[in-house]
Amino acid sequence: RQHAPWLNPKTQTLINVITRRQGIMVARGNPKKIAKLADLTRSNVRYVNRQRGSGTRIILELLLEKEKVDARKIVGYETAEFTHDAVAAHIASGMADAGMGVEVGARKFNLDFVPLVSERYFLACRKDNLASPAIKVVIAILSSSEFKAFINNYHGLDSATSGKVISIKEAFPAFSPRAKRGSRR
Repeated sequence: RQHAPWLNPKTQTLINVITRRQGIMVARGNPKKIAKLADLTRSNVRYVNRQRGSGTRIILELLLEKEKVDARKIVGYETAEFTHDAVAAHIASGMADAGMGVEVGARKFNLDFVPLVSERYFLACRKDNLASPAIKVVIAILSSSEFKAFINNYHGLDSATSGKVISIKEAFPAFSPRAKRGSRR
């Protein structure tokens, strides 16, 4: 939704970068048996959030809305940290029972992870720039076995489509452009 004003399917294309998993980070063994967002509203679950405006917080708010979970019922919802690692450290230290973040952060702190969503990262590119030497280098790097091996060393990151050029409609089948922001396209 937020990306629509900046994308133009007629003049732009997308280059796949990576996919990463986001979900609920919990203590090893998941002692509170947290399996879904609604479990965060239980009175015995202490939550630590990401800061307002972060991508992770936006995803969480969209998921809560979709699943009709009232954020006001989540103990600790207003407690916020600025990084995935800070959220994971909060949980690892016992200061919280759960927090939204990336799987790589959970594994780094020896936490369990309840996957909720996969995020796809793209580079937007003008179609007429695809043949430029700089863009060709970027695509070559993203497509390389070295890049893919590096990314795939991390839990929750996937490079299967890295470097693949796709249309905006392929990436977002329900895409419908909104009013454009600014005048450059």
